[in-house]
Amino acid sequence: MLTIFLVLYIPCIASVVTLYKEGGIKTVITSVFLNLTVALVVSAFVAWITGSGIVHV
Repeated sequence: MLTIFLVLYIPCIASVVTLYKEGGIKTVITSVFLNLTVALVVSAFVAWITGSGIVHV
């Protein structure tokens, strides 16, 4: 499930710097937190589905 996590959460330093310049540190923290949360939830859900036998991979 690491592949799914890496596909959803790509930490691009250029976008983080741009967010910081345009929105400040609060915007950067919010964006990184939301991206990380979504990536973790989706990859955990996929791991749960494939581990429970619902989907055979």
